[in-house]
Amino acid sequence: AKQVAEASYSNFFEPFTTTSGSSIMMLKQGSLWFHAIMLRGFADLYLVDGNKKYITAFKQALEYGWTNARDEETGLFNADLSGRTTDEKKELLTQGAIIEMYARLSVLL
Repeated sequence: AKQVAEASYSNFFEPFTTTSGSSIMMLKQGSLWFHAIMLRGFADLYLVDGNKKYITAFKQALEYGWTNARDEETGLFNADLSGRTTDEKKELLTQGAIIEMYARLSVLL
């Protein structure tokens, strides 16, 4: 499980510099629905080994996305949490995934 978690982390996160100059690991642009499912696995591993590395990366990416990846008019999220790209249309699956990830993190941290 630890090897799969590390391989997933290496594949689906990338180093990112925030607008304030901080360095975090950002989820790569892709399916937030898939990322929500990946977080389930990271959460299960965290409950066993207590290692916050992957949970912290998700938390930082979502915190950054809250202020940088939402539509100003509607408050809905773009699929790219880095804020580098925006979606013309907002998908319900993306919004549901965001809700699930925030809820899961609120219980873990």
